[in-house]
Amino acid sequence: MRSKRILKQIKEFFTALALWQKVAAGLIVAGILFLNPICRKDTKSNLPPAIESITTEPDSPSQSAMGSEVTQNLIADRHQYESTGINVECIESGATLVINYTDGLPESQIPGVRRLFQQGDKYYQKGEFDKAIDAFTSCLALENDHEKLGALYVQIGNCYSGLHRYIKAAEFYASGLRESRKANDRQGEASNLVNIANTYMMRPASTGTVGANNVRQAVYNYQSALNIFIKNEHPVDYAMTQNNLGNAYKNLPSATPEQHAQNGRNALECYKAALEIYKKDEYPLEYTAIQNNLGTAYSDLSSTTPEQRVENIRNAINCYKAALEIRKKNDYPLDYATTQNNLGLAYVELPAATPEERVQNIRNAIECYKAALEIRKKDEHSVEYAATQNNLGGAYIYLPATTSRQRAQNIRNAIDCFKDALEIYKKDEYPLNYTMIQNNLGTAHLYLPDATPKQRAQNARNAIKCYNAALEFRKKDEYPVQYASTQNNLGSAYSTLPAVTPEQRAQNVSNAIDCYKAALEIYKKDNYPQDYCLTAANMGLILAEVKDKEALYWLKEAYAFRQFLPDQGKSLEEVMSRISN
Repeated sequence: MRSKRILKQIKEFFTALALWQKVAAGLIVAGILFLNPICRKDTKSNLPPAIESITTEPDSPSQSAMGSEVTQNLIADRHQYESTGINVECIESGATLVINYTDGLPESQIPGVRRLFQQGDKYYQKGEFDKAIDAFTSCLALENDHEKLGALYVQIGNCYSGLHRYIKAAEFYASGLRESRKANDRQGEASNLVNIANTYMMRPASTGTVGANNVRQAVYNYQSALNIFIKNEHPVDYAMTQNNLGNAYKNLPSATPEQHAQNGRNALECYKAALEIYKKDEYPLEYTAIQNNLGTAYSDLSSTTPEQRVENIRNAINCYKAALEIRKKNDYPLDYATTQNNLGLAYVELPAATPEERVQNIRNAIECYKAALEIRKKDEHSVEYAATQNNLGGAYIYLPATTSRQRAQNIRNAIDCFKDALEIYKKDEYPLNYTMIQNNLGTAHLYLPDATPKQRAQNARNAIKCYNAALEFRKKDEYPVQYASTQNNLGSAYSTLPAVTPEQRAQNVSNAIDCYKAALEIYKKDNYPQDYCLTAANMGLILAEVKDKEALYWLKEAYAFRQFLPDQGKSLEEVMSRISN
């Protein structure tokens, strides 16, 4: 009877877990079963077969906060979602808006300037940026007015931005800034400041440190421009700059959860300020862009209560739906796809009161992602295609199933999506996105149901391979939270890796302990209490397996944060009682 009661508690505990907790939960279940002498036949055996019967049961993950977005932009990481092991980092915050400052050049008194400028502008509007650069550069030789030179440098910089040559664009904006200041042209000065900031937001970064500094430079330049672009004097430029500043705040790295929350609130204020100017009837396209961005800000906004989280996600969904009132598939296909992608992520993040609601939310998300993929074709929009495939893979993992066969198919669908994304996100070209997908793919392999010990071993080895690939780039000093998340997941993979001999099992356990220690160097209880709780539980349970005296310490540490466990720590109570006796 005791065995059945404990097994029932384990099943209830595991079923209640949100998906982002499942990696830790798998180890918690393993630890409880391993320490229960009725379930455990041999103290030197591998993790008991009962684990498989639980992990392949239908589940209804609910109320998990996924996370992030291709806000880049492509996605800013959200560590709340990283801790799941599934990191759908693909909300897209929409285009950073470029200021096209002309300062009377179309009506220049110099015929050659007027003719060449109009010619260059036509090329620019058609996306023929190289030809536009030639025309605008020819204007420079004819113009000697500092104010108009500043505006010409804006045009050339915009062309290089259109070619994605952001560092080259920044050089021309910097030249424009100097000319505008010589002429005391405040509007030209602010226009160049905004566009310089845009290049910092868009240029690739070789390391996380470089990327963080780029965003900080962008914030500084946007704020400097807003000292000139006063709302009542330059309303449209003011709104455009507020939008861009909101994007920067949303991507601004934070050292603490409090900083992250403040950055999110700042972004929200910026987007709302932009909407005071961009009214639906007057600026419909800009209105939809800001609504899309506002939705991403609500999705990313920190919440202190479940009720706040529900309200934030519902606000996000309303913003995306408002954008889709104008972003029709046939009229604005790319923008339509972006907002459908983000709406899908919001549905995944939406907490549910019942399993039925959760199922519907995930199905809605899958429909949104598939709608986005109708536009985002692999050959035409490869990067966006990969981002949405990643998100779709996460949704399949979250999709509840009524049978073990359905669950297995969902996970296989997820694996196919992640592998498809990796065909685009090559290691040398998109290192950060490559690591993100490797992390997700590793977790999918870990969740894949297996029928035999051989399959279980192969799944665990595949997961370990993926996590190690992610850690090639997720360095402790550059991406500490992502590093900790993958280390925790890697520890769980080692803990579930079957072993043929006691020596192999001892090595697996030792590897798992090292991974959890690495994660706990980042997951401090004051800064990341939820992640600390789960990793501490993992550490305590794996130490208990080898009868380490520190096991009880870590289990008590996890129990102190039992509010983050769906059973309020009751399962851990059983384990601690067993160890104490």
